[in-house]
Amino acid sequence: MMLTKRDLGKLTALRYLIEEKGHVTKKELAFYCNISMSTLKRYIESINNDLHEYKEFVNLSIQDIDTSYAIKNPTPFNEYYVIKKIQFLYYSKSIYFQLIRDILLGTVTHLSELVDKLYVSYTYIYKLLLETNSFIVPLGIKIHYSKQSDRVYMSGSKKDIQLFRIYFFWSTYQGVEWPFTHTTPDELYAYFRESELKEFSSLSSSKEEKYLYSLAVSTLEANDDEKDLQLSKEFKEILMIFQKTNDCSLPLCRKQSTENKRDEASIEEEQLYFNFICRIFGSANDSENVQYMIGEYLTSLENEVIHYCKLLVDSFLSVFSEKYTIEFPQLIKNRLLYTFSLYFVNTFYVQFKPATFQQLFHINVDAKVTESVIFIEAKIFFDTFLKENPLPEEIRLSDVHLHLAYGLIHTLLSEIKAPSLAVYIQFSKNMFGQSYIQTQLYNTYGRENIHIASDIDQADIIISDFFENRYKERNYFYLDNLHDNKLWQNLNEFINYHRLKINNN
Repeated sequence: MMLTKRDLGKLTALRYLIEEKGHVTKKELAFYCNISMSTLKRYIESINNDLHEYKEFVNLSIQDIDTSYAIKNPTPFNEYYVIKKIQFLYYSKSIYFQLIRDILLGTVTHLSELVDKLYVSYTYIYKLLLETNSFIVPLGIKIHYSKQSDRVYMSGSKKDIQLFRIYFFWSTYQGVEWPFTHTTPDELYAYFRESELKEFSSLSSSKEEKYLYSLAVSTLEANDDEKDLQLSKEFKEILMIFQKTNDCSLPLCRKQSTENKRDEASIEEEQLYFNFICRIFGSANDSENVQYMIGEYLTSLENEVIHYCKLLVDSFLSVFSEKYTIEFPQLIKNRLLYTFSLYFVNTFYVQFKPATFQQLFHINVDAKVTESVIFIEAKIFFDTFLKENPLPEEIRLSDVHLHLAYGLIHTLLSEIKAPSLAVYIQFSKNMFGQSYIQTQLYNTYGRENIHIASDIDQADIIISDFFENRYKERNYFYLDNLHDNKLWQNLNEFINYHRLKINNN
């Protein structure tokens, strides 16, 4: 919906060129993109024009060399940063993007303003709004509009609108530009303590940007029909444990303390929910030790979700300790409870639907994984557990959520000994993609050959679905599609190169 077929085709061609080291035959590229040679020629000419819309890319181009196309990149810029910039260029020209962006930011509150800003008729704006609502209503939100009252605004629960805002702005801007008009990164940094900034700077660029996006969204007051979050008692009980163990909302707390615009109860709920958002959107902000601690504290809770998670943990331990003749230590039990709780909190209380975003933003959610023997065991286990312990009738797990659970259990089952090549992994498309990559690497190389670094500066190599650094780096590999065999082949070559390099040193 957000991008045209032509835009998607051009992005596909550009990305394939980059993945193939910048040199591909015309026939191969046309075949891969499923287009004719004449269409491919037009795409390449158009991409070159698009590149030159950015001054920093004026020396970057795709060259026509006889029967091939090759990327000429004498600039210091990371090619995946280039892709993100071009993708944003296409989004910024999309009328659907402009419509949703302006409503979410609150820069347009009158229907007449929207008509004037987009240079369309009322008839056409109604068509756009109707089509947009058909995609976002499954997410629990809706754009309301009326010519009579001359209003246009977003309605829905505050938690759904906040999540939609974060995913919308991150999916389209991807850190290449700052989307928010009500605040700047420096204004947000003003609410950090020095120690927090030091810890913050040790994160990957993606996590830094995503945290700032989350913070900006949580401080945005737009013209929508938002009420207070009104979190359930059980939801709040769980979030309080996450918050007290590792409070991600301290900068938000400080900013809110200077405003005094709402009652304390609603502010407390916003801070609790922010802690949740940081974990499901920021992808694993908690260290292993913090996960163990949170899991231990969660054992003291008795509510529907935690009780269900405890059943799942007990079943996991019972089935696999017998199957693999191993005894799981208490720390692993705590980590299991932490992970399953985060998964089911989202399922019970938020029910965010990533598949809908896939349609809206043309994002591959990448929930599916290679069905190895261990993966099949994980799938059988979880399906059996659900059958023996049915969820409440109102809770429905989508295929995407099921595959996330399979991947999570697959990861937990696959962990083994300690390694040598330090690998930093950043994957933000779904909650467990990062764990899946880790598992695949362990299965392929064994823990005696690689280990996962928690600090990006301590890593020998970086695997990320974010450009991390807009400039070229020798130890960086871009991976954002978990079931692209060619990417995995390239990744294996990349890892083997760096393993040999370390061994030779």
